[in-house]
Formats: sequence, C-alpha cells, structure tokens
Amino acid sequence: MHALFCDSIEEFEYALEILQNGCPLSQVIGVRIRPPQIVSRFGIPVTHFSIFRRVVQLVKVLPSNYKFGVHFHIPSSEIGLRAWWRLFDSMLAWGKAIETASDKKIQVLDIGGGFFPEDLQTEIQAKIYQLRKKTAQALPGLEEIILEPGKALTQLAMGLATQVLEIRRSVTGSIEVVVDGSIAELPDIWHYPHRIVWIQPEGRWELLNQTGTSRILGRLCMEGDILAENISIPEEIRKGDILIFLDTGSYDRSMSYDFGRG
Repeated sequence: MHALFCDSIEEFEYALEILQNGCPLSQVIGVRIRPPQIVSRFGIPVTHFSIFRRVVQLVKVLPSNYKFGVHFHIPSSEIGLRAWWRLFDSMLAWGKAIETASDKKIQVLDIGGGFFPEDLQTEIQAKIYQLRKKTAQALPGLEEIILEPGKALTQLAMGLATQVLEIRRSVTGSIEVVVDGSIAELPDIWHYPHRIVWIQPEGRWELLNQTGTSRILGRLCMEGDILAENISIPEEIRKGDILIFLDTGSYDRSMSYDFGRG
C-alpha cells in the first residue's frame, strides 16, 4: 500500500509492532484524526490530552524510513463548504501540534473526499493554490496532499428511473406519490439532496421544486421508505408517469441492497 492511516490508538500500536517485526506495510504510516467539533465514530480523538500524548509517543518511535501522515475525512456534502474550510484549518492546527510535540515532520496529508461535483470543480479547484499555501505554512515538511474525489467523479454518472404506482390526494391539497423505487436502491437519499425530474406524458422534462407540502413514498412496507418530503408535486402528475432521481452514481449505487426486491 502507499498509505495506511490508523483509526485508533490500538491500530497504530499494532501497525508499529508489525513494522518492528520487519514486515513492511506501506510507504506512509499515519493516523486519522477525529475532528473535535464533529460527532463521528471514526478517527483518534486527540482532544483528550492522554490520547494526544500517546499518539505523540507512538509517532516518535515510527521508523525513520517510513513517512508520517495525517488524515481526516468529513464530507463537505454533509456539513457544508464553509464548515469544511473551518475544519480544514482546525486539522492543520492539530497536525502542527502533533508535529511539534513529536518532532516528526508530517510528510503526507489526506484531506478526504465527499465533495459535490460542482463544489470540487468550482470551490476546491479554485482555491487549490490557497489550500497548498496554507498547508505549506502550517506543515513545512509536507511533500504530498491526497484528495479523494470518488463521489464527485461518480455522483452524476447515474440516475434511478421510477414509475408512479399511485397518487394520494389529501383534503389539505398535499399529494403523496407512491413509486416503484425504494430505499433499497436509494439508501443514501437523506444524506445529500437528489434532484428529481418528472417526465411529462408529452415527453417534456421538469425539475421538481424541492420546497412544498407533498412527498414521494417507496414501494416497501417500511415506515422509513420515504424518498422525498416537503416537495412540490404538480397537480398534473398521473399514474404511470416517470420520476427520475438524479445524482445516484456514488453512494446510492455502491450501497444499494437486495432486501425488498422480490
């Protein structure tokens, strides 16, 4: 492997033990940091002093022929770009603290992924010089920045076409549309906005407004099989019409499952 970032103190200790026994793991050995302001099950919570001290102790014994790296991964699609840039600055500060305390240069920084395609193309690429300048100032020994663009490259690659099975109209004017798709095909439907297109009988495509009082229900007999809420659905929609959920080429496609497929 090129780089191994340990998710816990125990994993870091185990990796170092393997190295000391003469078995090479990767060119880069590092740690994944858990951001202090984010709730996550991943990464080492270095905000606790005892854990920070233990990380520093382990970094000090990392063999000199291995590069040391730091990794964090919180998708900007979940927290927003503004919060992600603040997180980036925070991670640089924690990396600098580890570097100073251990006297071991951070040579590789992995800033993760989870970017919207538009965000990667406009925001991140536009500020790549600023990003490199900040890292060079904070971590002068840095040799490599790793960016994981998987979601941004594949999210636009697929959509899920569903057919309207039933239309339920309430006395309040809201509409519930039942389709033949479900959370089995769209398991990540609530983690980021999916654009939804209505194909009208004459063939015209219309992007549905994401603000309204109606919702789209899946085919499964599950309370949680709701594909869209607070959406505006045109009165003209009919049974048999097609609704296409866009932006499903990354997490939805990779995490889809067989339950409820008959």
